[in-house]
Amino acid sequence: MLYYDTINLVIKMNLGNRIADLRKNKKWTQNDLANKIFVTDKTISSWESNRTEPSLETIIKLSELFNCNASYLIYGNTKKNDIETEIKIKLSKNEFHKIEIFK
Repeated sequence: MLYYDTINLVIKMNLGNRIADLRKNKKWTQNDLANKIFVTDKTISSWESNRTEPSLETIIKLSELFNCNASYLIYGNTKKNDIETEIKIKLSKNEFHKIEIFK
């Protein structure tokens, strides 16, 4: 039964759950987090209950606030990304293509 419980925990740990978990670890209310990123507490609630998802721009803001990488929030990856991957996540497509010219 322990194996089954572990699998269920992993499946249930998605973007909304990770946001809620990181917020609670900081001892912030939904309203506290909302004020930091200029959204409503209802928006935070909607993300945490997996009804909606934040934009990529907001995920980047959240990753900076929570001091984690963006891929952890999105995919649950606990390993560190290489610097190029993190830059790709944080740059827009046009910005990234401008950098590619210099390679």
